[in-house]
Amino acid sequence: MKNESEKQLMIMIQSYRDDPDLQNLIDWIQRDWLHCCGINHYRNWESNIYFNCSSKLVGSVEACGVPASCCRADYFHVKLRMKYFQIKSVVFRIINSVDTEHSSLQQ
Repeated sequence: MKNESEKQLMIMIQSYRDDPDLQNLIDWIQRDWLHCCGINHYRNWESNIYFNCSSKLVGSVEACGVPASCCRADYFHVKLRMKYFQIKSVVFRIINSVDTEHSSLQQ
């Protein structure tokens, strides 16, 4: 059963750009339901002619890529937030060090 399901999903990936309804279904599965990219690995998208790296030769802008539904907005949001707090912490330390140096110069 699992192998047959994976086989059918691979056919769906290969037909991703051929049918807008199928595309929406796959996007929903990846983004909102299973939170995955491909069947068991993002490299499953190499079987799609638009995302395959050889598509660069024909000018596909999606070559060597994956659909946007593979991207984890929550992951990037958390990473950006962490980066913001790291930068804020560094700036705070710099300001404190400048204040400390300024105070010692005034004495």
